[in-house]
Amino acid sequence: MRDGVTVLSETDRRELLTVCRRRRFGRGDVVFWQGDPGLTIHLVERGSFAARVTTPMGQSIVVNVFRRHDVFGELALVAPDQRRTATVVALEASESFELDRRDFEDLSRRLTSFNRLLVTALARRVNDTTNQFLEAVHQPVEVRVARRLALLDEGLGPDHRGDWIAIRQEDLAEFASTTRPRVNRVLTELARKKVVELRRGQVRVLDTSALDRAGHQARRPTR
Repeated sequence: MRDGVTVLSETDRRELLTVCRRRRFGRGDVVFWQGDPGLTIHLVERGSFAARVTTPMGQSIVVNVFRRHDVFGELALVAPDQRRTATVVALEASESFELDRRDFEDLSRRLTSFNRLLVTALARRVNDTTNQFLEAVHQPVEVRVARRLALLDEGLGPDHRGDWIAIRQEDLAEFASTTRPRVNRVLTELARKKVVELRRGQVRVLDTSALDRAGHQARRPTR
C-alpha cells in the first residue's frame, strides 16, 4: 500500500484538506528546487512527480517517484532550518495539496493521526532509499526496471492499474540507476513479450504477473 493520507481516517483527511492549498502543475513544472527552504509538505492528489538530486559531479538522478496519496517534502516538518534535499518535478499534468508547517503543527496538536502521517512518510523514505541502494548493487538492470515499473503501476491505485504511466525513458533510467539505452533494451524486450505497451513518454503494463516474475529474476548483475 502507498503511504500518505491512506493512514488517516476519512474525517481527519477532510479536516486536513480544509487547510491545504490545491496546487496544479503542468508536465515539467518544478514544485521546488534542491536547496530551497523547506516550508511545506505536499500530498499528491493526481498525476505523478519525480524527485531528482544533483550529484557533486553535476549528474541528475531520479531517486523517487510520487503518485496519488503519496507524500513528499515531509523533511520540511522535521527541522525548522531544513533545506530541500531534492528537486521535485511534475512528470505529467498533476495536482497536490500543499500544507505549510504551522497548519500541520496545529493539526498535530489536536489530532494524533497527523503525527502518524509524518512518521509513516519518513519510514517509507528510509525503506525506499535502502532498497534502491541494495538493488543498484546486487540486481541486474532487467530486474531493477521491472521493479520500478511495477511500483509505478501499483501507484496508480487499484482502480487504475494498467493505465498509461507517464514517464520518459530517461527518467526511468535514472530511477533504476542505469542508462537510457539499457532501459530501452529492457522495455523493447518486455513489449515484444506483451508484458508492456510503449508509446512516446509513456508505458502501460499489460501483464502484471509477468512483470512481477521479471522483477524477481535471479541473475548475475549486468549494470
